[in-house]
Amino acid sequence: MRRQQRGFTLIELLVALVLGLFLLVAVYVVFATVRTTLAAQQGWSQLQDDERVAMTILSNSIQSAGFFPSPTSMTQSSAFPPSPPFSAAGQVVFGTHTSSTAPDTITIRFVPDTATPARTIDCLGTSGAAGATNGLAVDLFAVAQNQLTCQVSNGPAQPLVGGVGTPLEGVQNIQIAYGIDTSSTGSVTQYMTADAVTSANSWSKVLSVLVTLTFVNPQAGSPGQPPTFSLSRVIAIENRIQEIT
Repeated sequence: MRRQQRGFTLIELLVALVLGLFLLVAVYVVFATVRTTLAAQQGWSQLQDDERVAMTILSNSIQSAGFFPSPTSMTQSSAFPPSPPFSAAGQVVFGTHTSSTAPDTITIRFVPDTATPARTIDCLGTSGAAGATNGLAVDLFAVAQNQLTCQVSNGPAQPLVGGVGTPLEGVQNIQIAYGIDTSSTGSVTQYMTADAVTSANSWSKVLSVLVTLTFVNPQAGSPGQPPTFSLSRVIAIENRIQEIT
């Protein structure tokens, strides 16, 4: 009877503890791997969303540059009089550039279609007529604190994408080159930075815009991962092309 009531020996308890410890370590490793994978997937998903939203908004705005709804009663020069930062009549795009490491800015303007407001939407997604000043809607894009921002007609700059996570993820830089028609044939013959366009007095010759956005890699610091990713797109100023051709 005493033999049947005997408990576990010390060696048996130690073996059970070691086995339990191995099981706990295995569970923790699986949990940590799943958590890391989920965080990585969320980071990539956020990056892809930022890329898509940023380029969509930039494309919609830049393609609207120079639009005016009444071509029978006005010309591009009369629709867009000189007004800072636009120095010449008919100028519908302007930009700034200081270096490849400092973000550029780009400003575009168009005349809202008051008859059909939904045709002209500013960079904040509202009717251009609602944000117009002196009959013109102006979109100013910039990058600050890892956010792509837009300022409508001298209003406050509003963040569009980026500025999430710790440290901040999102848009680190924006570089812009302008496709210039130097031969007056309606085709781009050269791309210039904004300062070069200003020096050449060629803003009236801009037909397209090459936008390059640099995004923070959400997996930066992991083995084999670069700190940033860049995304480029050529965006035509459609109304300018139509006018020339």
